[in-house]
Amino acid sequence: MAAKTELETSTVSLQKSKDLDSLQNEGGLTAGPGLCDREIVEVAVHMLRSSVVIFILGLAAFGLQACGLRPEPQESCNFVQNGDQQRVSWGAQTPVLLYIHEDSVHRDYYEAMKSAAEVWNKSVGRDVLKIAGVTRKGPSNVPDGVNLISFQRDWDGDPLEQARTTIWWAGEKIYEADIKINERFKFFGGNTPEADKIDMQSLMIHEFGHVLGLKHVDVPPSVMVPTLASASSSRPESGFRRKLSEIDKKSVGCEY
Repeated sequence: MAAKTELETSTVSLQKSKDLDSLQNEGGLTAGPGLCDREIVEVAVHMLRSSVVIFILGLAAFGLQACGLRPEPQESCNFVQNGDQQRVSWGAQTPVLLYIHEDSVHRDYYEAMKSAAEVWNKSVGRDVLKIAGVTRKGPSNVPDGVNLISFQRDWDGDPLEQARTTIWWAGEKIYEADIKINERFKFFGGNTPEADKIDMQSLMIHEFGHVLGLKHVDVPPSVMVPTLASASSSRPESGFRRKLSEIDKKSVGCEY
């Protein structure tokens, strides 16, 4: 894993993250305590010097509607929180049905994605994530009713991004999540590490944490730590991060 001092991260991206935190701490851009918000969060994954660095990019679209007094703030449990400082999650609307984009995701990665979902399911003790099948419905930048995992050839963001998870929610409930993976990078899908490639299962375990509503944790060995090393020829096992830590288990248990 690379130390944070190695990173020359984007000032703009970090500022967006700071702005989102400020909005959340202030209760969002609502006009008063009788209003609720709807927000969108994008989680970006960046590759730099054989490491992956991820951080939250915030975009907020606020729907103003009467909804009563604001509730008491909740403990975050390492979840993303809305403007009322309530954890956002799928709640009882599980399992989250995820579809693999047939035209862009190579079959070599299917089992890695299924195994990544099972890591979270085993921790919770029931199915909270399910790879429901494949679809030819393409990726979208707006909610379209499909929780899609896709590869993107013409990357529409920072070229250093390895993948991007977007979740949409209303109030406290997530209603859609999409994962886009940057096709420019190299991955391996099996259990044998390949030098200078990213372990798809480790990556997807992290991304599925975001799908469930979790944010980053700066305490190793959490799977939600913002850095993930690629496999190296000298230490091939360095690319694996497939086990939830006690922090991860405790966090996800707050909502599921």
